[in-house]
Amino acid sequence: MSWQDTQLLMTKHLNSWVFKDDPLQCTEGQYNTVDVSNNYYCIELKNRERYTAQDFNGSFIEKIKYDALLAKSELENKIAGYIVRFADGKYYAWNLNKVSKIKDYIKWRQQMLPRNTHFGDNTLVKKEVGDLFLDEAVLLYEEV
Repeated sequence: MSWQDTQLLMTKHLNSWVFKDDPLQCTEGQYNTVDVSNNYYCIELKNRERYTAQDFNGSFIEKIKYDALLAKSELENKIAGYIVRFADGKYYAWNLNKVSKIKDYIKWRQQMLPRNTHFGDNTLVKKEVGDLFLDEAVLLYEEV
């Protein structure tokens, strides 16, 4: 399944169960920092197909995306969200505005990762990433 199809499916699930009253709308362009938004949130969606949230006690986020989401949320007076669908069909969400206020919550590190996994360039490049832990996440949805 292409990333666009996965994103549409994730958005459909989230709108059916979590955002019924204020549905998420997909943003245009495949390289946007914000994948979906509504009146209250600007959100980056991720699909971690190879592991569950419990495997690593959460997920990770690229610093460049984290910074861009926080800037966009401030500009638009919205909450910056990061929603990850894991291999077990569970969707966890992090409120990045809340996480950003916890002193020293994210420890940034350099990691070799694919340039863009879903868009055909798996060349490994150094990216600055930090961990997001389950103790700050909310389980939003679970596929049946």
